[in-house]
Amino acid sequence: MTTSSKSWDMPIFWALMALALIAPAFVYPVFLMKVLCFALFACAFNLLVGYVGLLSFGHAMFFGFAAYISGYTVKVMGWPTEVGILAGAAVAAALGLVAAHHSDHGNGRISELTPKGAALIAELLPLWRQAQADMKAELSSRTFDDSIKMLKRLAKI
Repeated sequence: MTTSSKSWDMPIFWALMALALIAPAFVYPVFLMKVLCFALFACAFNLLVGYVGLLSFGHAMFFGFAAYISGYTVKVMGWPTEVGILAGAAVAAALGLVAAHHSDHGNGRISELTPKGAALIAELLPLWRQAQADMKAELSSRTFDDSIKMLKRLAKI
């Protein structure tokens, strides 16, 4: 961010805050709530993909499947909206149990590293390997191996 753009940050922030305060008088409040919910979802997704570098297909799977089931039950089957939302959540939970079952029996992860995440791992992997070698040199080989076995057992819990 350049220095000139920082001078506009606070005035833009206060203008958006004022707009948010008067928006319910001009825009349908339920629409504003939906916009804020999707903005919150976008912020969470940006944090996950942008900073961490991990692209999770699970979000799309659960969110999309629940939305589809909710829409189908309300539109086609004529169920009340609340019941349709609960049906979507229930089906997404059942899908979660199926996905969890597969991840318990092997590497069932449904995610992928973005190029930024892969670059970060490539940068940090030599440092991690050096730290492992330093620990192994500092501890006896048997103590180090016992510690690794214990950590692996803890990871399975």
